[in-house]
Amino acid sequence: MNVGDLAPTSVSHAIRFHNELNPVIWDGNRMKPEVRQRLLVIAKDFKKFLEVDYLDVEDITISGSNAAYTYTPHSDIDLHLLIDVPNLDFSTVFRQLFDAKKFQYNETRKIKIKGYDVELYVQNPKDDHKSAGIFSVLNGKWINVPKQEQPEIDDLSVKCKVENFMKRIDAEVEHESLEAARAIWEDIKEMRKAGLFKEGEFSAENLAFKVLRNNGYSNKILSHIAHIRDKDLSLEQKV
Repeated sequence: MNVGDLAPTSVSHAIRFHNELNPVIWDGNRMKPEVRQRLLVIAKDFKKFLEVDYLDVEDITISGSNAAYTYTPHSDIDLHLLIDVPNLDFSTVFRQLFDAKKFQYNETRKIKIKGYDVELYVQNPKDDHKSAGIFSVLNGKWINVPKQEQPEIDDLSVKCKVENFMKRIDAEVEHESLEAARAIWEDIKEMRKAGLFKEGEFSAENLAFKVLRNNGYSNKILSHIAHIRDKDLSLEQKV
């Protein structure tokens, strides 16, 4: 496999630039009332699921492609709960707890808003969150208004990162190492996190993550992890 094999699931398919915000979510630049109300209900359910008393939710926001002009049929609705933990400043214990709860919630619930998956996150209000657009669902107003500007994309860098992970995933699914498979998925997530922190939504790292998701490779490694985990926990019946 090489870079040229990525078409048609290439960068051009991972990011598209529209002349309007997603019309199933937005009416012009105003969020549709029924969408906003449902997102607030979902956020309330997620907060309850965290099972931590005295959480101060400072804001509830969406960001990413569905808060900008770059949405695709694969775009999630990234719903963030900005939670302040008094005197703890998101300690390692709470960070691990929130990460585990987020993963469990997203894995056990398949919530959609008009066909788009809703992905829940816990965010530290002190974090510098970069996104083309950020909308406060709680307050019903824009925090960062998206611009209709065509971004500059480092196409070659994206394709090289994608090719690297595709090769690693293809090689790993031939084996049964849960540790190695999980390491690949963690590397993919860390790549995206670093890209979002460094350059935002249009970083090569975040776009590589989207290409891997769009061409099925994210699901391929996640399914492999689930297969190994289930096999390890099972007890086969003797014939």
